[in-house]
Amino acid sequence: MTVVEQYVTDKNLKSRANLHARYGTKNWFEFVHAAMEWQENEHVADIGCGPGWLWSEVSSPLSILDGLTLVDTSQFLLQQAQTTVSALVKDFEPQALEASVCDLPLNDDGFDTVLALHMLYHVEDQPRAVMEFKRVCAEGGRVAISTNSLDNLARINQLGFDVFGAQKQDLGAVLFSPSRARELLEEHFESVAVHRFEDNYEISDAKDIAANLLSFPLGDAADSVRRKELAEALERELISVERPFVDTKVSFLLIAN
Repeated sequence: MTVVEQYVTDKNLKSRANLHARYGTKNWFEFVHAAMEWQENEHVADIGCGPGWLWSEVSSPLSILDGLTLVDTSQFLLQQAQTTVSALVKDFEPQALEASVCDLPLNDDGFDTVLALHMLYHVEDQPRAVMEFKRVCAEGGRVAISTNSLDNLARINQLGFDVFGAQKQDLGAVLFSPSRARELLEEHFESVAVHRFEDNYEISDAKDIAANLLSFPLGDAADSVRRKELAEALERELISVERPFVDTKVSFLLIAN
């Protein structure tokens, strides 16, 4: 399944987000907003905005921003994000653009902050994408990128490997690791601050693990035989409230100035 096919709707995103929503003890979106330390009158570009969860899940800085431009390759998710953001603050209308990250239809030096959160692992030409971020970022502005650690949800990824032959390590981090993110940013920016986010999950329902694995490549194309193998592997874990499946979420937010 291609990236475009993955995000024709929000089904796969919701399957993944459910795991974090049910079992997370910390809030990734709050973590991002706290690290960004938003200032009044910033003009922000949210590249790969998805359904706009960053702006809707927790108290966000929309009321103090000068403007927000939402960019995504999925028209469905982009429309969701625009509708969500427009409803949050009276008379706040974000701009929405369906576009490739490697060819942004945005003016040079047009934004105080450029966000690219958990999306560059979908991009084939990552260096070009980062150059585009720098081009549209104003002098004295900043670019924020996030990705997962290679050992993010290590036990769940091991299950995926055992059943589907998927990556043992986090797929997103394999395609775009925190070290690669830092390397690319340091080529173009004076300073890069690295913020680590970690949260322990105690998963009490095996169905939530299954839904997560079946939303990713290989899992999403699994036939009935593989799906049965996954169900059997989860049964062997004897997952319950009394005996939860414990795993750790680890992500990184990098802010370049």
